[in-house]
Parts: sequence; structure tokens; C-alpha cells
Amino acid sequence: MKLLVVAENEKIKETLYGYTEVHGGSIIHYRHPLKCMDNYDEIEPDVIIFNAPDFPRHWKLAVQSLREKWDRKRALFLLIIEKDFPAEEADKAAYLGINALLTAEEMEAGGFQRLAGLISRYRIAPERCDGPVFRRVSEPYPLMFMNPENLQFISGVVERELMNRVLFFPSEPASIAPLEEGTLIRNCSWEKNGTLETFDALVKRKGEFLELEIILSKELRGIA
Repeated sequence: MKLLVVAENEKIKETLYGYTEVHGGSIIHYRHPLKCMDNYDEIEPDVIIFNAPDFPRHWKLAVQSLREKWDRKRALFLLIIEKDFPAEEADKAAYLGINALLTAEEMEAGGFQRLAGLISRYRIAPERCDGPVFRRVSEPYPLMFMNPENLQFISGVVERELMNRVLFFPSEPASIAPLEEGTLIRNCSWEKNGTLETFDALVKRKGEFLELEIILSKELRGIA
């Protein structure tokens, strides 16, 4: 995973080095936003972290230039802001395709939980070494099931898959909060290639998405 940092503030760069030591990835640092934009094609960044207080006149141009090349899921643009960032500017950021606004304090709080959650929500880096590498499906397909803890209906889409495992992104991220790793979910259903299928699944990993292992009926008898 390539993190492209555009900032004069050295503390931000050092903070991100701490993040990559824990979560992996490499950092490319620019102090000149125009040079950074010129090199988007060469670098092909996974995540851009742009410090708005350092370059208040350039962040809109930087995200516009990025979105002409890649969408919000192909390349993340995270804008670091001050606490008094105007609401009208936040609206412009959303319109231009920025993935999230965050303060420097939020980046550091809780062991980078917000930063890690944002990156996991939008992109699973091929270089991750703590599990299998998932491939992005050409067209996300719908998946739905009933939460066994509270019988709440949960829907969303599968965006990545690998053999008998998938990454499920819920329409409402808060809906999967009650689920824990190891939870068996019965009677899931999805529609792929015009065919509706029903199956059981096991929660293998949880973040702002679920990593689900699809369980065949003969396998289910051994864990039920």
C-alpha cells in the first residue's frame, strides 16, 4: 500500500511512519502539491493524505486532479483539517470526492483506529501480510442476512472475494456492530449472475466490513 503524504508539517509524516510500522505500507512525502499532482500517474497512490492547513489553496485542485483519474474506491483522499474547518468547505470536500476529513488528533487517537478503519473500509492493500489477498470483483453483488443476535435485517454488497471467502460491506456500517468473530450466520443469500443462492457463513474478521467464510452444508455439521 502506498501512502502519499502532502504536508510541510513533519509531525504528520512521523505519525504516519508509526502507522505503517504497525499496518504495513510505504510512504511517499511531498512538500509541493503541484509536483505531487504531476506525479499521480507515476506513483499510483492507494491513499493520499493532504494537510489542508499547509496548503489551503491547493487541496481542491489536488482532489479534482485525482478524481479525473480514479474514483473514491480506487484511490482514497483523506484531508487533514483544523477543528474550526468551515461547514461550507466540508460540503465542497464531499462534493469533490474526498473520502473523509480528519484532524491530526484523530489520526493519532486510539492507535490510528480512525485512519485504519477508513483504509480498511475502502481498500484492502495487496501487500497485507496478515491474511489472504482478496481480489476486487468486477461488479459488486448484493448479500443479505438476518443478524442472529437481534434478528435485524442486514444488507450490503460483496466487493472482494477469494475462493470460499468474501468481504461484505454493509449498507449501514453500524448494523454489524453486534456481530463478533466466530459468529455463525445462517440462511445468507446473494444474487450472482442472475441466480439467487442461499448458504451459511462464518464471521472470520470484522472491521467496517465483514470477512465471511462460506460454509457448505457438510462442513456445517462439524462446527454447529
